[in-house]
Amino acid sequence: MKYFSESDYYSAYKSIRNRFRKYNAIDVINGCLQYLNAPASSKFKKIERHPWLVLLLIKWIILDAGVNAKGTKKLDNKKLLELLQMVYDLANKARLPNQFEHYRLFLRAISYQQFIYQWDFSILHLSRQSLLFADLPDNHLIQTKFKELTGLSISTFLELSLVTLVRFISQKNQSLPIGWFRSVQSEYSKEEIDCFLEVMSVSVGELENRLKSKGGGLRRSSEYFEQTPFIEFPLIKTEKEFICVYPNILYRSIEHYIYDKLRQWDSNRFMDKFGKIFENYVENSLNYSRSVFVTESDIQNILGRSGNQIDFIVSDGEANVFIDAKGVEMASLGKVSHLSDVVKDKVKNSIIKAIEQAHDVLNKLNQSSLEGWKIAATESNYLIVVTFKELYLGNGVNFYESIARDKIDEIYAKYSEELRIELENMYFIEIEEFDLFCELIRQGKIGLSEGIERAREADKQADTAKFDFTLHLASWDSETKIPDFLSIRNDQMFRKIEQAILASN
Repeated sequence: MKYFSESDYYSAYKSIRNRFRKYNAIDVINGCLQYLNAPASSKFKKIERHPWLVLLLIKWIILDAGVNAKGTKKLDNKKLLELLQMVYDLANKARLPNQFEHYRLFLRAISYQQFIYQWDFSILHLSRQSLLFADLPDNHLIQTKFKELTGLSISTFLELSLVTLVRFISQKNQSLPIGWFRSVQSEYSKEEIDCFLEVMSVSVGELENRLKSKGGGLRRSSEYFEQTPFIEFPLIKTEKEFICVYPNILYRSIEHYIYDKLRQWDSNRFMDKFGKIFENYVENSLNYSRSVFVTESDIQNILGRSGNQIDFIVSDGEANVFIDAKGVEMASLGKVSHLSDVVKDKVKNSIIKAIEQAHDVLNKLNQSSLEGWKIAATESNYLIVVTFKELYLGNGVNFYESIARDKIDEIYAKYSEELRIELENMYFIEIEEFDLFCELIRQGKIGLSEGIERAREADKQADTAKFDFTLHLASWDSETKIPDFLSIRNDQMFRKIEQAILASN
């Protein structure tokens, strides 16, 4: 890596800090929010405003001990743009691509930082949360703990989320009036609505402490690539309304709120329960795709319970596809780190473990007599690791070259060449990509192994390679249909909201 100076970065930050201290802090924050939410001719024009950096500036101002609450200098639009340009130019002092151990680590950092602003709300996330969590028994730990933490049942939270989204998606507003929920007051009590607004918002007076709790210490260069902490509290409460810091941040908050809230409460206890729930969900998607597959239980009954296990093996023509469900996300440090070892440590119990599991089962599969079983040993083997959130690891080649060369070499050393899954045949995809992939398979537009093979061939060439699996899916079908099991749940949720509105009017 080229040498990087943390002190040079901090000196450049101080110039920005000295500049914003000249102005009234509220004026600067209001100016930033107006700049972010001003009308634009397209969503790309809005992204050109670098909302991730504007929100970073707002965070700095709120946390700065020497900020000028009153200010003497008048802030006009020209001065605001000059200040924002300084934040943008700070990129020259932050880590550059050649100051990361591998260029893909740089791409991962900016992907986590910026991609959340590039797509609109996906209703699939809301219906998927409902399928994962809302149908659990009332006495299930996830149900009871969420109610304890928020004052809301999971179903009520999701339904009020939908009511909130209507305000910001269909009407393109920047704020939520306190009376917005009157249209559904026949179905939801004032206490429930107040609880919902409480968990989704932060008051102006609480902002500083909430940001400090998310790591408001020294200004480090890694902060320049962070995902904004406003994802945890996307609404700011005033006396008359709730101001949305940025619509896409509200969308991202709602899309994974239940998972994030419970992981924040107790990661180990939550994941102990969620792992099986997520595995069952992946199994449901495979059933929906009409794929021929066996589960971990089937594999244990035939191949034995010793050694590592894999969640599913799909028999797809002359190929076997090993699938493991890992309901994980990437830790904050793993998102921004310039060091391969840091990222590797964050995925050793998920991605690396899945690769080990697949190879152990593949070896046993080739050593066993399998007459009459629907899975037979084959020379063509693939691995898909399905995660709950995007890890931006790409395929096995990307993962090997940028992060885990030594660990994969250790795994490969245990097996002969014919019992290794080729790096090009490994893909790490998140659950939405997997659901849409299963929909294409169900429609007969592509096969499971055929899809991986197409992705593999595209990724061999720089001009056709894709950064993530979503782009492969789009290249196969530009209008991928929502899976029926998700659209049915969507319809159920919308009908309930519609009935509540009709009953309230």
